[in-house]
Amino acid sequence: MYHHSCTANKCRYAQSVFTQQKQSYSSLMISGYPPAHLLYIVTLIPPNRLQNAVRQANLECKKAMDKQQRQDLFSTKDGIRNRKDNRDSLLQTASTITEGLIEARQTLAAQVKRNEEAMHALVSSSNKIKGTDIEMKNVSAAVNTSHKLITKYGRRDITDKVLMSLGLLLFFGTVFYILQKRLLPNFLRWT
Repeated sequence: MYHHSCTANKCRYAQSVFTQQKQSYSSLMISGYPPAHLLYIVTLIPPNRLQNAVRQANLECKKAMDKQQRQDLFSTKDGIRNRKDNRDSLLQTASTITEGLIEARQTLAAQVKRNEEAMHALVSSSNKIKGTDIEMKNVSAAVNTSHKLITKYGRRDITDKVLMSLGLLLFFGTVFYILQKRLLPNFLRWT
């Protein structure tokens, strides 16, 4: 535990040195120094010191993390129990997911079956509508033919009435002429 906290302190120290150097470099760039002066200032600071400190801190952090992982892995009873618990939880999760997939498959199958039934209902109703449309066209043609015939018979009726009226006028005119010639005296005649 002491080694781990010591390593963490070195990591923090290396990071703070690195951030301070980075801030000083950025402040120099912001302050408006020309690049030649900046290079001169950078060459005055020994870069090996910073790099070595960062490398050393990184190595110690990595060693501490590896050591902690080894301890976690090689702890006998807890590690085996955790693995067994993890395996059990993974199996339970897998079975839950499998059950969910089975339910989704069954739901999709039921939906597909309902869609097929709806499709068959639509096809049969479409065929009925087509049959009704053909029947309506036939009835419409019969109604149009009937209308034409009724109109034609209506015109013939008018023509027949006019002809009968003219025939009656001719008949009565002929009867009147004959009666006038035979029965009435000559002085009462109009012609």
